[in-house]
Amino acid sequence: MAVAWWLRALAAVSLCCALAMAATAAEEEPIEQPNPVGATEGFLAGNAAGMLTLALRPAADQMPVVIVLSEEAAGLLRAGRYIDQLLGAGIAALLLEVDAGDQATLLLHAAMALARDGRFVPGQIGVIGFGQTGLAAAAARFPFAARALLYPGCGELAAAPAEFWAGRQVLLMHGTEDPANPLAACASAADGLGAVGAEVRHVQHRHAGYAWDWPRFGSERRVRLVAPGMAERVSVTAWPEMAELTAGQVAGFFFQAFRGAGE
Repeated sequence: MAVAWWLRALAAVSLCCALAMAATAAEEEPIEQPNPVGATEGFLAGNAAGMLTLALRPAADQMPVVIVLSEEAAGLLRAGRYIDQLLGAGIAALLLEVDAGDQATLLLHAAMALARDGRFVPGQIGVIGFGQTGLAAAAARFPFAARALLYPGCGELAAAPAEFWAGRQVLLMHGTEDPANPLAACASAADGLGAVGAEVRHVQHRHAGYAWDWPRFGSERRVRLVAPGMAERVSVTAWPEMAELTAGQVAGFFFQAFRGAGE
């Protein structure tokens, strides 16, 4: 299970202070410790609320930003793993909490607010959606530079109009053993996004099921979660090693996408 990024930041700050004190006592130069986390602050835009964490950059620099969607309490821990990786890549992250209502509208309000914020590059805003929130990430009518859709329920995918996809980067990621994201349906979804002008990267992880990156608590390995298009809850097996791998892949996807957009 990934440690929440704000706890990691606090631990890193404490470590830096201890090292600095030790160096002063020994009359040595202070040791600078790398820390990918900048300031964390509350975020509110209309009915959209969340927590915004800035990447550590020079104060005058604008930075790209990714909205990470989460709709369940345990999902906050899943999101933390991805946020850690984004911050390490120099990308700010907005953890946006959404409920079962109109998620796409909340996402739109948040994205518009970030586009008006002078700390961020307007053309370098992305979004990550998991499962049901992946559908919201695909449906939102905002010109995101990049969208990562993780096991979104490919058969239920209803994309925004073509004008929001042309030339944009899309990562469609799912497991080969996922009943909510059949291989044929996901291949068709990837083709459909490509047909409206998106540049699609379609990644299938062998042996992974639905929500393989769900956090594991103690010895618990299996839970049952609601999944898009499924009448009954889907059995989920946590796979921490794969989760760490895919968090890095997703951050790398956004890093490359933003570089292509001028970063």
